[in-house]
Amino acid sequence: MTGAAANPREADLAAIDGAIGPDASNPYLHHARAEALYGLGRYEEALAAADESIRLEPSYPHVHSTRARILWYLDRSEAALDAADEAARRSVPYDPKAHRLRADILRTLGRHEDALAAIDGAIRSSPYDERMHTTRSRVLRSLGRHEDALDAADEAARLNSDAVGPHDERARSLRMLGRYDEALSEINRSIRMYSSDPDAHHTRAAILRSLGRHKEALGAINRSIRLSPSNPHTHRTRADLLYRLGQYKGALQAVKKADISDSSIAVDHNLLSVILCGNGRYGKALQETNKSIRLDPSEPAFHAARAGILVFLGRHKGALQSVDRAIRLDPTSPDHLDRRAQILRDLGRHKDALASSNKAIRLGPDSADLLHSRATILADLDRYKAALSSANKAIRLDPHHPGARHTRAHCLYMLGRNADAAKAANKAIRLDPGNASVHEIRAAALARLGRHAEALESADEALRLDPSHSEARLTRSSILARLGRDA
Repeated sequence: MTGAAANPREADLAAIDGAIGPDASNPYLHHARAEALYGLGRYEEALAAADESIRLEPSYPHVHSTRARILWYLDRSEAALDAADEAARRSVPYDPKAHRLRADILRTLGRHEDALAAIDGAIRSSPYDERMHTTRSRVLRSLGRHEDALDAADEAARLNSDAVGPHDERARSLRMLGRYDEALSEINRSIRMYSSDPDAHHTRAAILRSLGRHKEALGAINRSIRLSPSNPHTHRTRADLLYRLGQYKGALQAVKKADISDSSIAVDHNLLSVILCGNGRYGKALQETNKSIRLDPSEPAFHAARAGILVFLGRHKGALQSVDRAIRLDPTSPDHLDRRAQILRDLGRHKDALASSNKAIRLGPDSADLLHSRATILADLDRYKAALSSANKAIRLDPHHPGARHTRAHCLYMLGRNADAAKAANKAIRLDPGNASVHEIRAAALARLGRHAEALESADEALRLDPSHSEARLTRSSILARLGRDA
């Protein structure tokens, strides 16, 4: 079977090319060719075909609309708006579809109120077209009016329940309202209706990411990329997911495909900075996060990210200044306060760190990460009973939290509860077998219990994982001394 026969769109393109051969001056055939190439994701070729159609017949409004859609997809939004304006100018009588396209492009340019005015005018002319209400939902979502956006999507679905677009928009609005399970159900319904829409799979990936189901989200975004491999937005999302899954090299490759190094969008540079940080390229990461701050100095997350990078660079005073800026911009964020606590801890200011950690927990009392963070600070202050209590609370919230399990084992050991410490270390090792410090705690606890052979194995494992681990080396020497053996 030939590729053209296997793919109906390729077959359509072949037929159009065959028709153009003897009729190369027909503008409508070149327009049809542009539409076919657009459907195949061959956007630059589609743009050339649309330009040829316009050269042959500049007064045809629909080809200007097609050209606008292609330019919009290529992220050339200003040129796309010019093309859409030309399509609207040449559409006599009033063409609501041209104004719907204008609304979408204006939304992309951040001109949301203009976009709303454009789509409202289109709806007055064509109130029963569900596509108009779907676009209105999209614009309202961009304005942060998520309840109104959901109402508009509901109206679109009422007008045509078999259309995919309204269900896509319902899913996106539900996600923005934090109704993730409903959003997932809605986007799954949309995909069952039309499984070849890359945007729907992208939306599904975003919803799964919000639910913390990152592996499934990665599968969804991979499907979206297979359907539309040249869309930079999907590569951005894939890079973010790979980073969240700890696949830092893959994330860096994905972000390169997104081609955001020269982006004028602040969040692009922030994403690139965290991925570079995950790859240990802290100097370059700092450059990228500085770019994001120059583009949008009012975003607290960028200052918090800068603080994290400065910590890796050993510049804790600068990190403290950055996280304080983040807190001034958003004093309700427990994560920023927790980051401040950890920076103060690194600076040896443990009492100040504990105060900041307590503030973070008041804002986020059900966070295992925040409770574990406080446990580490309390342990630094030799308040092991309080630290153990905080670690236990973290474990009740997240039984699989490796850090909390590690800290629990450490506290139990420091409290002299050696058998409990050894059991706690075993559980921590199952969750994080590459953590040398947990193996050292197990070795020390087992040594106190007189189980020297097992203790020596754990100390050796700790040193295998981290040959520079000084406490493991001391523990090993102590065990060998008890066994009457030389190190």
